[in-house]
Amino acid sequence: MKKTELKNRLLDELATLLEPYGFVLVRRMDWFIRKGTTSLIYQLAFYGGYSEDKGYTIAPALAIRIEEVEKIFHKVSGFEPKYQKDTPTINPTIKDLIKAKDDYEFELASVQDISPVVNKLFEIFKNIALPFLEENSSIAAVDKLLNSNPENEDSIFYIPYLRFYHGVIVARLSCSPNYQYIAETYRDYLTRANGFYLKDYEKLLAILKDVKA
Repeated sequence: MKKTELKNRLLDELATLLEPYGFVLVRRMDWFIRKGTTSLIYQLAFYGGYSEDKGYTIAPALAIRIEEVEKIFHKVSGFEPKYQKDTPTINPTIKDLIKAKDDYEFELASVQDISPVVNKLFEIFKNIALPFLEENSSIAAVDKLLNSNPENEDSIFYIPYLRFYHGVIVARLSCSPNYQYIAETYRDYLTRANGFYLKDYEKLLAILKDVKA
């Protein structure tokens, strides 16, 4: 069986298990989504190059997309419109989320691998992904995830500049008492990191002044 067929079989089997939880397969994105003003996403990353005679390594991740946040973000993001509807507000891997040194990556090389891997991915969904997604689906919760330690440039939830953009948006929308400090801290990081994203960040701050939180 071609590896693309293996992938589709796995996605279909997992889709059947996730459907009762309200998650629907979006095949072009390799993810399962429960859509809403806040969308919850269980995502699979398939690694393995383009060779059909080798299988995939699958790494599960999750994402939360808050429409109100993304609408503001895309006023300065520079993303083409066709990509704007798929951007997540946070997007950690399962491995990073639980700080695992190993496991949480699975090999899919033959048809015999499908059911065991599906079962593992479903257990991860039930025990890790779904509880996290449901507990952190509010703007206030995402504000805490992104901004509880603004001095720490590293984050499991996004690459730095996207974390700063999304972080300052959710801080404003959640009426964070630390908003000004967060905004200045992220501005300082972007200034020191060659300033490439600083101009758009300044535009974002100007937009946020007029946002009714």
